[in-house]
Amino acid sequence: MFARSFYKQKGFNCHNQKLQSNNEVAKIRQEAIDHHRLLNSKKHRIEIVYSNVRIREIVGYSFKLETCSWIILDLTAFKATKDDMLSVLNIQNLVCLDLSCSDIDDSFLYSVATSILREGKLSKLTIIRLVNCKNVTIDGIKSLMNIKYDDRATFSLSCIESDLELTKGKSSYVHENWFAVSDSRISSLPLTLKLQYLFKNYGSHILTEPSSKDITTNPVYLSWSKDFILLDLSYVNVALNNQLNTDAMVSGWTKRKNANHNSKPYFTYVADNRTRVKSEPLSQPARPTPSRLVPSKRIQRNRIKSDVKSFFDL
Repeated sequence: MFARSFYKQKGFNCHNQKLQSNNEVAKIRQEAIDHHRLLNSKKHRIEIVYSNVRIREIVGYSFKLETCSWIILDLTAFKATKDDMLSVLNIQNLVCLDLSCSDIDDSFLYSVATSILREGKLSKLTIIRLVNCKNVTIDGIKSLMNIKYDDRATFSLSCIESDLELTKGKSSYVHENWFAVSDSRISSLPLTLKLQYLFKNYGSHILTEPSSKDITTNPVYLSWSKDFILLDLSYVNVALNNQLNTDAMVSGWTKRKNANHNSKPYFTYVADNRTRVKSEPLSQPARPTPSRLVPSKRIQRNRIKSDVKSFFDL
């Protein structure tokens, strides 16, 4: 709540300078922060969320911060009820989402696609990870890729990571304007660093019309990046029922520090917003049932700045 009032102040910093402390919790927390934070960024806040906190509580928290933050949410291996998981679709300013190792299925991804196309819902979601989701098929992945452009709607989805391989055509394109990248670096990075790397190294594809100053592009939210805090939340499989339970705190931050986002080979797909390539027929075409078809829509173009340092307020 402090950040909501003071985040625009010149001296504001999401994390203080390194604490010289022998406290075990403080030490492991600092190590985890150093491992995940954006270098030289003052507006990157890194926190863990304990397993006994429901996702809907995060939703309520995000509403309080909606004027000043973007949400990066890692739900890897988090076991939530179906209703609680659906509440993810209501998180304000959700930018990156990791659902790896969860029980979600194609119907959940159809709901994500629909929410992206609804006014104001998930319009900023840029990266989604779906590694080792046993109930997700190529149909579900392609339901996200099938989101079309519409002058009345905005969306920012530019990167999908999955352990499911989509067949390439004669080029590296796997589905219309989506192509596969062979880049071990992006696959090994935590979500926020992945977002920075994506924009820096694949901006020429994501950005539709390059210019020396401004560009017409998606992700549309980048134009306001310097005015926002990156709130980087990661669920850990540790319950905290007592604020004095230092063992749980140490365990939680240790899990955050040691999180391995490259434990299983997977594929990274990036959207090319400059090129429309008709993909060749796939062996497993994604054709959702009529009740789940995602309506064709077109993107609303917005003006933003393309400088990466300005993007992350570095």
